[in-house]
Amino acid sequence: MKRNSLSLTLLISLAVIFFGIAGQVRAQGEPFYKGKTITIMIGSTAGGF
Repeated sequence: MKRNSLSLTLLISLAVIFFGIAGQVRAQGEPFYKGKTITIMIGSTAGGF
């Protein structure tokens, strides 16, 4: 019986964390870089460090 309550507690905890994070992600507005050009400059040679 103790193992079942531990499993249930773990499941509920994970669900609360998941939905808490998912709620924060949905609350974001329009992406900052939408419609903008992004240039990525890399300061090394091809195949180098």
